[in-house]
Amino acid sequence: MQALEHRDERADRLVAEAGRDVGHALARCQQFDRAARDELHALEDVFADVDPDDVEVTTSDGMLRLDLRDGTRIVINSHRAARQIWMAAVASAWHFDPGDDGRWHAAKNGDELRATLARVVRDRIGLAIPV
Repeated sequence: MQALEHRDERADRLVAEAGRDVGHALARCQQFDRAARDELHALEDVFADVDPDDVEVTTSDGMLRLDLRDGTRIVINSHRAARQIWMAAVASAWHFDPGDDGRWHAAKNGDELRATLARVVRDRIGLAIPV
């Protein structure tokens, strides 16, 4: 009987620990979702005063699409499973991780999301956007 009680206590402890782990994981997901959503909204706001003939902005849940006047398409989206913001443009792709400084950085080369976006837009259509 004593072994059974010990096993029940151990099971209860494991269930409690698992519950805490799930709670922490959920909190991390919510924190990422909030940070990614805020960043995508901030990027969208950058184009608020840009002529839509230069850059047409389309948004969807967790995704920002920019169609430039030269036909270039830039897609920026949050990727919850990877905890990254992904950007694709001109046969290139970047995966940005959230940094402690509030900016998003590509682990591969250290590029910063906003500066990278500004560079691509400038290189493609000559439009300077604030970063």
